[in-house]
Amino acid sequence: MAVILSEGIIRGIIKDNKYKIVQVFIKIPFISGIHVATNSDYQTIDKLKGTKVAISRFESGSHLMVYINA
Repeated sequence: MAVILSEGIIRGIIKDNKYKIVQVFIKIPFISGIHVATNSDYQTIDKLKGTKVAISRFESGSHLMVYINA
């Protein structure tokens, strides 16, 4: 048994792994964001176009945000 983020388990289920969601722990959406330093040149999404970004790991929420904002 594991506590996981939903995008990872759903991706695994889609890939035909034998995973099963047995209980939902939090029923509110997970709020994710793009974080920059206060004095950063990147103050809007438009400023990020064509730049490189960092993610915590492949197939994570931060990786998903790259595709959402692409």
